[in-house]
Amino acid sequence: RGCGRSPDPTDWNTADYQDWVTDIDAVRHAAGATRPILVGHSFGGVLALEYALRWPDRVAGLILTGAYPVLDYIETAVGHAMAKATPAQQQALM
Repeated sequence: RGCGRSPDPTDWNTADYQDWVTDIDAVRHAAGATRPILVGHSFGGVLALEYALRWPDRVAGLILTGAYPVLDYIETAVGHAMAKATPAQQQALM
């Protein structure tokens, strides 16, 4: 939903990562896969992790690259950057 050739949601404010995890299961089911190995990059890794937590019996394995284990990562990363940045770098970051 909202990725690749999939149509965008009518209202992006109503789409959340739980919907995308449910979409992953719909794709798994439509493909006839019982226990796929999920590959996730960046936010796709977050979705793959969430999928594996929700349905561990439906996953044979995970391949994650550039993923992060929490959804508040952006706030944490910005906080670390702001603490170490010069005033000019802070302004550019924001």
